[in-house]
Amino acid sequence: MISVKKQIRMLAALSVAAVMAFGCRAPEGGLQNSQQASSLKKGMADAAKRSIVIYDMHVHPRNGLTPEMAIEREKSTGIKVAVIANHGRGWNIDNDEKLLAFLEKMKKPTVDGKHLLVGVQVNDRDWPSRISPKVLEKFDYVLADALIMKNDDGSFTKLWKVNNIENPQKWMEKFFAHNMKILDEPITIFSNPTYLPKCLANQYDELWTDERIEALVKKAVEKGIVLEIQAQCRFQANPRFMQIAKKHGAKFSFASNNKGTEEVCLDSWFEAIRLGDLNGADVWTPPPRN
Repeated sequence: MISVKKQIRMLAALSVAAVMAFGCRAPEGGLQNSQQASSLKKGMADAAKRSIVIYDMHVHPRNGLTPEMAIEREKSTGIKVAVIANHGRGWNIDNDEKLLAFLEKMKKPTVDGKHLLVGVQVNDRDWPSRISPKVLEKFDYVLADALIMKNDDGSFTKLWKVNNIENPQKWMEKFFAHNMKILDEPITIFSNPTYLPKCLANQYDELWTDERIEALVKKAVEKGIVLEIQAQCRFQANPRFMQIAKKHGAKFSFASNNKGTEEVCLDSWFEAIRLGDLNGADVWTPPPRN
């Protein structure tokens, strides 16, 4: 584990390029947004004081982002990086052979003489029967979310594309059950906990009640599943969620969920840390690099 003093020294060396790569979007004209750079530096310093070593466990090496670039981000920001492959029907990676090819490509670059951590994001609910155990054990972790939901007619809906839901409460009952079912899968990290489509985001308190949050958190803790703090969805930067999760002893991970080389604002990470009053013991420690 990197010492607090070393982390703070690394933060002092943050460059404009590093902030542009891993911080919030800069204003038009390419000028550095000094306020956001300061926010990133302050957030990382606060994490270090709390003995929190931050790993971004949800980095997609796609749309121009190479594993070599991910390593450079880690060196310049102090935010450790793990990369993931999306696996499922209709995705670029949908079988063992393609998973192994992805793993081989990602394992080539090294950080301090060690490989990047590599995970798999599973998008099909029958994934345990579609990925062989011998292939799966080569990966460092398995990540899943609830953003693809099966409909009554057997089709599937990608919730980030949904623009209207006529009966939110009725829909929520089904969605909550969907979340709880995923927590029965042998996953490591549950991504986007308490997610809602954009059209329902303003109804968070009505739909994600204390009872539902508590049930989800307790099951995750019981199963040993880590809850992700997602940079691009602010649902985890919520005092009710963070306080309930902390009360029940949940472990947390961090995620940028990048789409490529674009900048991702990480402020919600640090807000969630403050709201939950997290320390190093509350944050999941990934397996050691080999």
